Amino acid sequence: MSEIINIIALNAENNESDISELKHKLEAEGIEYSFMDFDSPEGFASTVASADKTVLSCCSKEDFSAAKLALINSLSRRVGKSASIIAAMDCNTPDEQSEYNIHAALPEGGTAYPSSDGMYSGFSCPIDGGTLFFMTYDSKTSASVLESGMMAALKKAANPVEKKTAVEEFRECVEGIIGNGKTIAIAGSGSFKPLVSAISSVPGWEKVFRPDSTVAERGSKETNEEYCARCAKESKEASESELGISISDITESDEGKFITVSVADSIRAKGAKVFAKSKDEDPMLLISASVIKLCEMLDEFSLTGIPDEEAPFEKKSRLPIIIVLSAIIAAMIICGFIAVKSFAGRDKLSASVKNSSETAVEDGNDFFNLIGGVGLDDSEIPEETSAENIPALATVLEITGTSAISTTVKETITATLLSTAKATTAVPTTAAPKTDAPTTAAATTAKAPETSGSAATTAKETASKSTTAAATTAKAPESGTKAPSSGTGGKWIFRVYGWGHGVGMSQEGAIAMAKNGSSYVDILENFYTGCSVKTDSGTPKSITYGGKSIPIVEYLCRTTYAEIGATSQPEALKAQAVCAYTFAKYYKFNVASSKHAYKSSFDYKGTAVYNAVLAVLGMSSESDTPKAKYVDYNGSAAFTCYFDSSPGKTTSATSVWGGGNYPYLTGGNISPEEPRITTVEITVDQMKNYIQSYAKEKGKTINLDSNPENWVRIESHDSAVNSTTGYVEYIYIGDYKVRGNEFRSNVLDMKIRSHCFSMEYVA
Repeated sequence: MSEIINIIALNAENNESDISELKHKLEAEGIEYSFMDFDSPEGFASTVASADKTVLSCCSKEDFSAAKLALINSLSRRVGKSASIIAAMDCNTPDEQSEYNIHAALPEGGTAYPSSDGMYSGFSCPIDGGTLFFMTYDSKTSASVLESGMMAALKKAANPVEKKTAVEEFRECVEGIIGNGKTIAIAGSGSFKPLVSAISSVPGWEKVFRPDSTVAERGSKETNEEYCARCAKESKEASESELGISISDITESDEGKFITVSVADSIRAKGAKVFAKSKDEDPMLLISASVIKLCEMLDEFSLTGIPDEEAPFEKKSRLPIIIVLSAIIAAMIICGFIAVKSFAGRDKLSASVKNSSETAVEDGNDFFNLIGGVGLDDSEIPEETSAENIPALATVLEITGTSAISTTVKETITATLLSTAKATTAVPTTAAPKTDAPTTAAATTAKAPETSGSAATTAKETASKSTTAAATTAKAPESGTKAPSSGTGGKWIFRVYGWGHGVGMSQEGAIAMAKNGSSYVDILENFYTGCSVKTDSGTPKSITYGGKSIPIVEYLCRTTYAEIGATSQPEALKAQAVCAYTFAKYYKFNVASSKHAYKSSFDYKGTAVYNAVLAVLGMSSESDTPKAKYVDYNGSAAFTCYFDSSPGKTTSATSVWGGGNYPYLTGGNISPEEPRITTVEITVDQMKNYIQSYAKEKGKTINLDSNPENWVRIESHDSAVNSTTGYVEYIYIGDYKVRGNEFRSNVLDMKIRSHCFSMEYVA
């Protein structure tokens, strides 16, 4: 059932055309709303903060500072600076420090929606009964804010999705694993019988899972985590399976009851602890929650993705591969967020889980790490800051992450974690759990409300695109770096252009071309040199994805939505749909679920994505015979890789992955989007840890000079930005040379958004 969004505006009567355009955009997405207008920032802010339903608050650019300040004061929350807004502002920052602070401010637990230049960005945060959204109704600014994710979030708020039961989620997870086809051994230790019983309830399980009833003896000095990991590994080897899994008995500690689960291949293991909420918790709920957690891990672990030489997609999710672990506080924060991320919305099971902390066990050592695609909240909250002093915030505030520290996390995280973990930048994720807010309304200056008669939207969820990879702890020879034992206090400053690997179609470039009037054919032929768009007379009616046969319309709609969202221009949506079809054709219409994003819950009927897909399939309805458009190169389907955004030009597949099999991916294609530029600083100690971890993983000895300035040196780059800056082709780390994308992806673990960068060392 759809819900009405309450639009609460400030001085809208003076900006009728902008307000009308905003209303039309909501109506076009099928969002129902009511409308109220206020004359003063105080009345506006008080009513917004006391609302008990989802609210879209908006104002003009002229009222932005006063309205945002009044609103944050009314929320009575601590406030910090948003990293994503600051990154978007870049060179557009206001001269006045107080104005800069207000534009960058974000309430605790909030999510930022940056505008194209960062100025007048929007945000959302939870309130009693719903979500508060804030933005300007200036037509140009509102368009970029809505496109940055707010429209999708509004649609989700207006059309709450019915949550799946634990049984449904478990079943889907196991079916996906079966579809992947890898053989998996189940260790006979611990809660072996409940695990086998649960898995064997899903048809076709015996094709993949191999129960191993033998039980390994636990060593006297082995921790629970080590033992669980070893059981998984030994069962995998004994049954000659590709993977092994294990689940422990219920264990009690000072923290309460918990179960340890583990997934292992021949060289690595990934583990997690799932805690009961109390010592009186029903054991079956804890076991059920642990089985689901194990299957989630197994799904991630077994779908290893395509090799680097054919890495096609860098999706738009802003989630890191390995979380920031530079301090125990950060580790504690992340543990808390994993608990929310892993178990939210699993009916009764959500009540049974107190905390889940993931570990990586390497070669029998008690080596803890926090891994997975869970990011810190976008709110960057200094300890001593309150809403009352936003204008006085100093520029020296450090980005420290949220202070909402989980009290259930171990206080005894070892120093090993700090010395071995790789750091990345915190990025936006969903809002934190809601806090108390006033319940009394103050609508004394409100004008009469009005209600639209538009139909409910059909979209059920926000677009969520993730670039994820399993963090590995592979065995390696005793090798590494030879470097000074302590840092020198210096740092590298990276100025990074674009987002993603830079090969093929830039999604933001496609959107920009569509806005400028280009057709999807123009877009595709621009990004895939020498290719042409043709009609496939042999279009199948379904495509196999993850082992399942999916009708072609459904497949393309849910893939397109997951990759580029539903609010992009129609021609950009068509270009993305053709890329998805061409990629499936390239793989002979049998695509592993690890190859690209797919949103199974997207209700696509009647959406802009649906219309775009029907158009490129040459269909007026799903009952028609499909005749799909695809990207052709010399009579065969092209390898249509794509990425988020470029610095103005694309780069070549050869420079990124090596080889010369893709003459249509030679780079240098013009991409007309406004470049996204971000600045990242990496200290000497951080860089040393990155290089040491990479050397160990690769089994290499990398020699570092006594002068850290010589540790990282660019050898060659293209001219994607200008003659002095472009995508880095080769770069030296110490005396070892790697490709630029390898440096960005595997040395720095995605800390920088692309390998198009310039860098400066500051001693």
